Amino acid sequence: MDPHDIVLHLYKAGLLSSDDVKIETLQGGVSSDIHLVSDGKNSFVIKRALAKLRVVDDWYADVSRNQVEQAYLQYVDKLMPGSVPAILHSDRNLGFFVMEYFGDEYLNWKDLLLRNDVNPQHAKEAARFLGRVHRQSWHDDRVSRNFDTTQNFFDLRIEPYLLATAKRHAPLSNYFEEEAKRMRETRICLVHGDFSPKNILIGPDRMIVLDCEVAWYGEPAFDLAFMMNHFLLKSLHFAPDWESYLALIDDFWGTYYSVLAYVHDTADLEGRVAHLLLMLFLARIDGKSQAEYITDGYKKDIVRRFVTRLLPLHELRLADLVGEWRAELRSHEKHWKEY
Repeated sequence: MDPHDIVLHLYKAGLLSSDDVKIETLQGGVSSDIHLVSDGKNSFVIKRALAKLRVVDDWYADVSRNQVEQAYLQYVDKLMPGSVPAILHSDRNLGFFVMEYFGDEYLNWKDLLLRNDVNPQHAKEAARFLGRVHRQSWHDDRVSRNFDTTQNFFDLRIEPYLLATAKRHAPLSNYFEEEAKRMRETRICLVHGDFSPKNILIGPDRMIVLDCEVAWYGEPAFDLAFMMNHFLLKSLHFAPDWESYLALIDDFWGTYYSVLAYVHDTADLEGRVAHLLLMLFLARIDGKSQAEYITDGYKKDIVRRFVTRLLPLHELRLADLVGEWRAELRSHEKHWKEY
């Protein structure tokens, strides 16, 4: 749908009051059309899901995820008001919704990390957010019914990250396929599904979490591994200056665990996170959604060898994984000096 047609609906909804309307297409998303609309007084963001995602490989998903995203935003806003964008207008038939816009004073966390601006408080705050959502929805039958979106999660996460990577790494395929099966059958709490630095804004007095169209009632380990995978990737990207990014893993996991562990049984959660983290690490190298800033073939091969070596290990803890990765990075010290 042309964004100008959507603007007509915004006039009818009373969101626009001036004829001087500007429409700007926002970049960065692969799964939705996102536009910033401004009339000089007010600014809004319009989001509409795409049936075919903007990636090299064929990747399709049901556009009803637009409704799933709105449901997640509404659920979280009741739990933690102001932590997600407010929904200002929605049109189910046209498949879009309008949400509040955050100005230039809000910075994207991924951009900060890629500028080597690392603040452990950001990781802790993100972990507190995630821990509260998981804790509140843990084994909640009503939330489970409202977010029974396994097919959507399969299309957007299990197939492109796990199964696509399995096809490119036959010796490891059993691990990926078994994990994909386990994920499809797990029902524990409400999962964001795209919980990463690119979907978090850092504001003057609050953090805003965005882009929850992959929301699903399932495995909390996915959100945890998905976020910490970005810290691993940044540590590789900035090698040999990796230590501050690896420290974020401790900050994030420790804070999350403190929020959740005294309420729910999390005895085997860390092992599930570590196991999945290795798979997602390789998926961002050889899956359908590859990290755009890891382009060096030498670095990609480091990840491939590392995951191939550690994935068969049982009862791997996060501290073990981080320690092994730190040692792996150090073993390439000569290359980093020449790089």
